[in-house]
Amino acid sequence: MQSQNEGYLQRFQRYAMRRFHTMDLATIAIATILILLFYLWFRRHDPRLPPCPVRPLPVVVHLLSLDKDPREQYKRWRQKCGDIFSLYLGGQLAVVFNGYSLLYKTFVKRGDEFTARPPAFFDEATGMVGHGILFTDGDLWKEQRAKTVQILKKLGMGKNVLAERIEEETEFFLKALSDLHGKPTDIRELTYACVSNVISFIVFGHRFEYNDQRFQNALQAMTAVMNNLQSTSVLNFLTFVRFLPFDLTGGRETKMSVDQILNFVRSEMVKLQQQNDQKENFISAYESERNDLLEKGIKTTLDNEQLLKVVYELFFAGSETTSQTIIWCVLYILNYPEVQEKIYREIVENVGTDRMPNILDRTKLPYLGAVTMETLRLSCMVPYSLPHSCYKDVEVNGYTIPKGTFIIPNAPSILHDEKIWGEDVMSFRPERYLDVNGKLKNPEEFVPFSLGRRVCLGESLANMELFIFLSSMFQRFEMKPEDPGCLPSMDFIPGLTSRSLPFKVRLVERQP
Repeated sequence: MQSQNEGYLQRFQRYAMRRFHTMDLATIAIATILILLFYLWFRRHDPRLPPCPVRPLPVVVHLLSLDKDPREQYKRWRQKCGDIFSLYLGGQLAVVFNGYSLLYKTFVKRGDEFTARPPAFFDEATGMVGHGILFTDGDLWKEQRAKTVQILKKLGMGKNVLAERIEEETEFFLKALSDLHGKPTDIRELTYACVSNVISFIVFGHRFEYNDQRFQNALQAMTAVMNNLQSTSVLNFLTFVRFLPFDLTGGRETKMSVDQILNFVRSEMVKLQQQNDQKENFISAYESERNDLLEKGIKTTLDNEQLLKVVYELFFAGSETTSQTIIWCVLYILNYPEVQEKIYREIVENVGTDRMPNILDRTKLPYLGAVTMETLRLSCMVPYSLPHSCYKDVEVNGYTIPKGTFIIPNAPSILHDEKIWGEDVMSFRPERYLDVNGKLKNPEEFVPFSLGRRVCLGESLANMELFIFLSSMFQRFEMKPEDPGCLPSMDFIPGLTSRSLPFKVRLVERQP
């Protein structure tokens, strides 16, 4: 079949050359495109590369073969091709990694080889490529990430001092929820603002009122960026689409939203610098660290532009995933009401209702911990993480992965794997994390924050926030659906993060 295809292509090329002298420029252009299409259609997939699950189409290759949400599709292709397979996305080769064993072997055991980042429109939209943490690599990434983690720990990440700050924000959150008086409400915007205030306090040194218009505008801009991520991802592979006269993918809208977020972050940084605020915050700590290095004559990548990009990334990432996880937990609770009663009984028996739960109560509430873990697993908040790449040609499972390849880690292949979690893998069952004594266990395959060198640096902060917010919500409110006869859908909006469909909930205050 391959030789027959090549014969067709050769005959077409000979025919085109014979007719070349009679063609005008437009015809030549069309002929050139047709030859390119035939080449892309009939070219032989390099056997050294991982196999392709389906035949690529001309020009768009596999882009039109992908479902809007490829989870089930990737699952079928994994069964067909194994734990590693290739996709051609525009002119870019992408390789999908599946399964805990492969991801551990590559991202953990061979972490140095897979920490590179390929170009991404999401990053290019900032106009700050080569800055920050999420999309950089090499020595710059190592220093920015190491200093960021160091500063966050200094500011209390993972310690009780930061937990107290989260508890303070939780009180504002509970008051706002109480003011709803049990009316059916979509609480995602309020939850987004609450969670964002925690990271705002860390980076800026202060919180914002929930109705602060500048704050709300920044949060709405982040929502717009996330809503467009699915469509703008095509710009990573078909770059010419960016230059079309109409905004086919929402790329220009995304650029405007990103600029709005950056302007918000920049204005807050300027305020801090003008006020010479002595409160501990990430911005002042970063500047202090930079000045110390420069005074010692040590070369560093720390500067104002890097600081702006890092704060932008912290503000964005610190607002999105944790708030969406809380929303998913509420959604699961509405669909599994028996779980809510178990959580409440555990809180009453081990904490009581006279005070709000604090971080020291975490070990007393293993069932709530299991509920949180099951929410993180089942929602699979960041199904494909950010793409990785490799600095050089590498060999994986007998295949060659060329330098610069897009590497897509398929988290659902771990978190939704029946071999790991059982046949009821898509059911919400917190008991899977409890041992026979009711103690919380943590399977090594539980990796909602990814794994390896690129693991989420805010994992400990997110876990702390989730415990304090959720325990306080379940202690104070009974959560009821808007219509008891019609439970909200557990479908989701695919994208970089998995967002639930809009729904309303009634938060009814429990009687003491």
